[in-house]
Amino acid sequence: KDLPAYYNSADLGLVTSVKNQTQYGQYGTCWAFGTLSPIETYMIKNGMQVGDSGVTATTDLDLSEYHLSYFTYSNSYDEHGLTNGDSSILDESHLNVGGDGYKATLTLMRWEGVTSEEEADLAYSECSLNSTIDPKYAYAYDVAHVTSVDWIDPENTTLVKQYLQEYGSAFIGYYYSPSYQGTGSAYCYISTRSSHDYRPKHRGDP
Repeated sequence: KDLPAYYNSADLGLVTSVKNQTQYGQYGTCWAFGTLSPIETYMIKNGMQVGDSGVTATTDLDLSEYHLSYFTYSNSYDEHGLTNGDSSILDESHLNVGGDGYKATLTLMRWEGVTSEEEADLAYSECSLNSTIDPKYAYAYDVAHVTSVDWIDPENTTLVKQYLQEYGSAFIGYYYSPSYQGTGSAYCYISTRSSHDYRPKHRGDP
């Protein structure tokens, strides 16, 4: 079908508030924010109920990035025994190890989340580099479950636009490094590289 000349899910009241991931610390959790925002939009667009609350999702919905980033890398009790023996070995906090849509998908498709920040222990304001979450929150406090995920070709802009109009939002990712900021560096996309980041050298660079 024909696509409109303009579309913005925010104009339709389908987008929750803009979040500040650095409000409570300089953590590498952008991937968790980027994952949960499309889920919030999907729940609003489809009039989904938030868990067993009896409340329909609105733009006040605030899913827990802290929960997602923690349980993506932390073992938790699985009553069905499907994750027995699984482990993650990290050389830094789960808040700074980074992530992407693929890792988030693996966590959410085993129904470890999504949860709401209405649970005080799961609020992003409660996280710190050494903080942990009680394993009881791994599965029992979910307010929605991800049952399917579509990965689409980002170069197919028509399909991207169709998905945005149908589902309201999407996850995209790119790699960022503080070294890219400054007068001697720049972002550059090279389509032949699997990693879409590049720091060109300039005279005077080491």
